[in-house]
Amino acid sequence: MKTKRTGRMRWALTLAAGLAWCGMALVCRGDVPTPLVEFLFENGTANSGSIGGAGCFVTNNGVWPVISAAGSGVGGGHAMDNRSVSSMGAAGGYLRLDDDDRLDGFKSLTMSFWYRATNSFPYGVRLLSKRAGVAWVSGFEMLTANDTIWHAFGGSDIGYWTAGNTGSSLYAIRDKWVFVALTWNITNGIVRYYAGPQGEELTMVEQTGVPTSAFTNLSVNNASALTIGAASSVTPGTAAFDGMIDNVRIWGSTNDASGVLSDAALQECFLQDDLNPVSPGVPLVELRFDGSLTNSGAIPLSAAFATNNGVCPAITSDGQGASGRPGDFAMDNTSASVMNGAAGYCRLPDSHHLDGLKSLTVSFWYNVAEALFYGPRIVSKRAYGANAGFEVHAAAANMFHEYAADGVNYRAVSSLEHSSYGVSNSWVFFAMTHNVTNAAVNFYAGRLGEKKLTLVRSTLGTAYACLAATNSSILSIAASSSFSLGNAAFKGKLDNVRIWGSRTGDEAALSQAALTEWFVADQRIPVGAVIIVR
Repeated sequence: MKTKRTGRMRWALTLAAGLAWCGMALVCRGDVPTPLVEFLFENGTANSGSIGGAGCFVTNNGVWPVISAAGSGVGGGHAMDNRSVSSMGAAGGYLRLDDDDRLDGFKSLTMSFWYRATNSFPYGVRLLSKRAGVAWVSGFEMLTANDTIWHAFGGSDIGYWTAGNTGSSLYAIRDKWVFVALTWNITNGIVRYYAGPQGEELTMVEQTGVPTSAFTNLSVNNASALTIGAASSVTPGTAAFDGMIDNVRIWGSTNDASGVLSDAALQECFLQDDLNPVSPGVPLVELRFDGSLTNSGAIPLSAAFATNNGVCPAITSDGQGASGRPGDFAMDNTSASVMNGAAGYCRLPDSHHLDGLKSLTVSFWYNVAEALFYGPRIVSKRAYGANAGFEVHAAAANMFHEYAADGVNYRAVSSLEHSSYGVSNSWVFFAMTHNVTNAAVNFYAGRLGEKKLTLVRSTLGTAYACLAATNSSILSIAASSSFSLGNAAFKGKLDNVRIWGSRTGDEAALSQAALTEWFVADQRIPVGAVIIVR
């Protein structure tokens, strides 16, 4: 199941493992069934899982959890903040969901959550617990053991069984969100542990077994509540977790192995959580070049300038960005010897978040001193020879092309000619939206000083299920992304390069109204401002 990629082990990403654009409340989609329990903490302590109801924060030892501030959760939303606990493993507050028979008697189950901690794990800190009895005689639990994660199961037959993985450096990561999942199938006794830091890869770190002779199922008479962040029974609220927890989910079946999520399903949740909650107003990639190469989009990618043919792009002087205002900079690739030749470019590493898209939008500002013609690449994530990815390049002095491919077939769609695209020595805004499943492509243009965008062309082409799900090409700005990397270079200036994308629907094909807001905001941005598009 693993494939090698840039020296790291990662799970093969299936087509179903897609991004979700779900506003502030994420529900796993595609091949992921609805969990019984799901605490996202975007609507207080509501349980958005299928059994419904709501949890409540419980005060213990004079402290209690709170809902964190917006932007502090794993995907930029809210989380459960239990850092008021005096120390890891001390008595503290917790989240409680009252006992529900639908959480008893499992023959298979999956548990997943994200945590963020500063301090090391001692033995016995309870992360998720539905345990009844001093001797672990019933229920299930996930707990810590010296910077590892353990589990405990209590059955209806001969008692309980507890064990953990042999340890992974991923669990020892501090001050960063880490995803953890566990699956168990009573039929074969297999327990699997998964871990993945935010912005990195999801890995199965351990596979072990529960003696199948020990259980027919988990206990059917477990009167304990479900608790998150502390122990559920004996003395509820002890062994508390000192840190933050987010997106807690439980799946289970009392009949068969369907409570075990597949690798692809867990990967989908991992990827969705990594970028959500996020609205279509937030691009996946955003390069504003305002004094640095920081990518302020939702994908945690770092950009860098690359030298080619002896030249390298630079960041302009202050006030030379699209708005012309102080604090606004741009990417300067005028050192390229010729338009469409070999030259430096801006590159971002390959990201699976930009593959398998069902909809996308690409926009940027450009400024050229000479006429465009066929060839120069502006935004390119195209794998030549593999018919994979997408690309926007000039097609004439006043025309652009979009290239898009699903891994088998490709097509190139022209914007048609428009006078705005042919303007020299002034900033011009370009945008292209593409709904892959119905093949609707729209091209827009706007000049500096205008307040409205012009729809240059709306056309239909060949519909694909999605763009290629596997595309190992980097993302290149101002030159080709593959084949001859750095060729077909753009000679000029670029600013505010943005890419929106969705693997689940058409919402990343932005409307003309939404793009107009970005277009107008880019012209008015003051020093240090953050653009917010509703």
